[in-house]
Amino acid sequence: MTKAEANLIAKAQIIRLGDVFVIGPLMLYGASTMAAVTPGQKVARFLLAAAGAATIAFNGQNYLTVDALRS
Repeated sequence: MTKAEANLIAKAQIIRLGDVFVIGPLMLYGASTMAAVTPGQKVARFLLAAAGAATIAFNGQNYLTVDALRS
């Protein structure tokens, strides 16, 4: 692995950690505080929570996989 490839992977890993610890939790927080009165709002709230959970799971798994391959 070249130094440029290592730097690219390191940048991608930082972005993944940001997704896991910032973006995903903010999506879950937004879904938990969203007022859901109409059926459309309830669907939006569910989709936001599902996307937040998927963001955390997907990027967390990718981080662990790439980290294991780098070691």
